[in-house]
Amino acid sequence: MVAVTLALLLSSYLVLATWVVLGIRTHPDWVNAAPQGAAGRAMNVLLVGTDTPPAGQVARADTLVIVHLPADGSAIYLVSLPRVAQALLPQGVIQLRTSRVIGGVPLTARAVEQVAGIQLDHVVETDFEGFAGLADVVGGVTVTNPHASTGDGGRGVPEGPLTLHGREALAFVRDHSVTDQVRTERQRSVLKAVLAKLPLAIANPVNLARISTDLVSHVDTDDTVVQDFPEILRRVLAGRNRIVGIEPPLLPRTNDWDRPRLDPAGMAVLAQALRDGTMADYRPDRP
Repeated sequence: MVAVTLALLLSSYLVLATWVVLGIRTHPDWVNAAPQGAAGRAMNVLLVGTDTPPAGQVARADTLVIVHLPADGSAIYLVSLPRVAQALLPQGVIQLRTSRVIGGVPLTARAVEQVAGIQLDHVVETDFEGFAGLADVVGGVTVTNPHASTGDGGRGVPEGPLTLHGREALAFVRDHSVTDQVRTERQRSVLKAVLAKLPLAIANPVNLARISTDLVSHVDTDDTVVQDFPEILRRVLAGRNRIVGIEPPLLPRTNDWDRPRLDPAGMAVLAQALRDGTMADYRPDRP
């Protein structure tokens, strides 16, 4: 009787999980790569967080993080890219942030591939509401803030441990009183905390139901995510105890507010590790 009950619960959960995944809007032109199959190789998934544009305008790519998932599930690597980084494309020199305005998510994906020197396997996009909702679903996140700031609207953000829910987490990563580099550090820290708690959070059918009703409408992906979802979930579950934030190699700045510029030599080393699945051996001081 217990076995039957557990089987029914598991079946119900899998049905609900499938409903969530299938309910996400998918797009066939977001990734150029022909399906290669996920087994046996590392995967690079681009997470795009969009801003809220004025009425009648197109949202920009405000947050860009490459999630690198090794084949063995040994870790999860989060590589932040500066939103002001410039890509050299047939359309010209384009900032990552404005690429979405010019050519939608497909152009953003091409721009990231050019800047990072890799081929993306998947792209996942969410807006501010989706980000805030995800932080709530996992029960809030606890991060350590190394940089106190005045915060948007004068609401100070203290240094040290912070527990953030929903819009608090959103305000923390979007704080315009700090530099772009500090914002990307905060984005990685919040994303690490979410990924660490997400597998257990969605194991609760109540949370999964909430995702299916409240969050799915704020998430878009490429159309091959569904077929790779079991493998992506396996790697996230396996690697969630070792989530590594990677800051991209940057050229020296003249002051704190100088816009971050990627170091081409350092990026070549990082790109090789992302392509080859050797992030465990990556060291930012080479060369």
